[in-house]
Amino acid sequence: MRYHYKLVTLIAFLFVSTITARAELITFNTTGNPLISGYFTLDDALLDGSAAQIINNSHISDMGFEIFPGLPSGTWTISDLITLPSSEEPGVIPALLIDSSGLTPRLINARGGMADNGINIISLLGDTSLITSPSDPFTIGDVSVYEIEWTVESAGTDIPLSEPGLLLMLCVGLMLCYSRKSIVSNSVTAH
Repeated sequence: MRYHYKLVTLIAFLFVSTITARAELITFNTTGNPLISGYFTLDDALLDGSAAQIINNSHISDMGFEIFPGLPSGTWTISDLITLPSSEEPGVIPALLIDSSGLTPRLINARGGMADNGINIISLLGDTSLITSPSDPFTIGDVSVYEIEWTVESAGTDIPLSEPGLLLMLCVGLMLCYSRKSIVSNSVTAH
């Protein structure tokens, strides 16, 4: 009889855990170029496991880039994030192209600018280049291309809870096992 109470308590705990489970944040960090430091962060719940998924810039939860020294130098923060189409590309919503089919997601490409600090826009080209260009389309200025690499980190616990549905399926399975055992034990005692 105590077994049943323990099982019901475990099922209740797992069910509550699935409700309160939070997805992890995934951070893409720039490396490979001493002039550039930067990152952007996404919630891993956005990733669907496909080889080419478009994620709009509006889903970036945090970001920061700094280019120094160099021309142009500058800093871009989350407040500089570009989420609306530009006048040069009306209808093109800035977005990232992410491959999340493997164990670690990877940036494939991007469309539109990523951030505009009022002086320069930074954009990503493929998974190896960061581009700066003047913010004002009527200003003639240099476009600079920086070669970069990306590392990916996830911020979370040692026990990943990025898939709350998995725990929910476990709860359902335990409830089915419990209910089947109860039905079998009740039918045996009834005879």
